[in-house]
Amino acid sequence: MSEARVKRAELSIRVRKLLPAVLLAVTFTFNLQAPTLAQAQAQTKATSAATTTFVDKKNGYSIDFPSNWKTKSDPIVSLVATSEAQIKEANPFPNVKIVVRSLPSGETLDSISDRAMMQWSSMWKVESDQHSNKGKTQTRRLVLQQLIPQLNLKTKVLKVFAASGDNYYIISCADKPENFEQSKKMFEAMVDSFKLGTK
Repeated sequence: MSEARVKRAELSIRVRKLLPAVLLAVTFTFNLQAPTLAQAQAQTKATSAATTTFVDKKNGYSIDFPSNWKTKSDPIVSLVATSEAQIKEANPFPNVKIVVRSLPSGETLDSISDRAMMQWSSMWKVESDQHSNKGKTQTRRLVLQQLIPQLNLKTKVLKVFAASGDNYYIISCADKPENFEQSKKMFEAMVDSFKLGTK
């Protein structure tokens, strides 16, 4: 065997011996720089925990949204809120919609809620219905499945009713049924922050 071939063979053996160590070093370096799953989840949680308060002085309320959410007005409802990335979409999920209407004489929080359930009974399948003093405003909270036939769209909604002075308020926190449980805690935090009497 020629001297050149011997040197090539020796070099090949050395490379094969060093390769596992090189790969280990590369992997270790990557792991140092890349966040772990737990770190990524903690960062996401910290971001989602940051909130911005939206104040509607005209309608007398305020509510906290995640800091990466945006709001827009709508011809049917008073306000639509969703993530900044989805604000221009026609049907973004998750979303929050707020309706503000004049409270007819003699009507109460319960009568408004009961009438809505009767009116929309063909589209709503109510899973739970409870009064809540949790948060900054007394509310009546429904969790329901909703079918919108015109769009062939199924959603799951935390629908919240509140009343104060001359107005009543409906907050609809919606997501796709398969994602609702993940969004529910965020929705409840928003609803708990809902405050009436803001000027």
